[in-house]
Amino acid sequence: MGEPAHSDWPSHKREWESFLFEIGDHPEWSQFGNLSELEPRRVWAVIEEKLFPAYRMFVRVWPEWYSSGIWQIPFPGSRFAGWNLDPAQHLGISIALQERFRSWQDVYNSHEPGAYDKYDWKPFDAEELELTRALKREVGNEVYVECHALQEVLMGGTTRNWRPILGLPEVSRRSSIR
Repeated sequence: MGEPAHSDWPSHKREWESFLFEIGDHPEWSQFGNLSELEPRRVWAVIEEKLFPAYRMFVRVWPEWYSSGIWQIPFPGSRFAGWNLDPAQHLGISIALQERFRSWQDVYNSHEPGAYDKYDWKPFDAEELELTRALKREVGNEVYVECHALQEVLMGGTTRNWRPILGLPEVSRRSSIR
């Protein structure tokens, strides 16, 4: 992506601005938490150094009403979903996997909005993780895939937690975004 627009700005200016907005606007909702004055630059430097050069795209598997369930996020851990991706057009995944995503989303779409505690979500969440693993196998190493914020799914199906690498404390799953 080249040189920063200004010597004080990181190379990925738009994503850096989104990161700063996210951590400044309701930091309690951010996966990055309340960072001290110097911590955002330190965290972002690791993202710039380790993540942007390694991947052409960042995606999250996340159910949302009448979506594909696959979202392009601006950077790992972002609470903003970004663009809802068409799995065939943007990722070129198999028809079989597209159908699995469609069926999974149909389950989500069939539930009453706002009545989340009325349903048993364990099978749905288990399928979400399996879909994320299958997606990673199909898109390969060039695409960062996460199921939960800052939890990267790797080719072998294991996960990498980026929180310690970024120097961030763990958060409880309850407060975590999908």
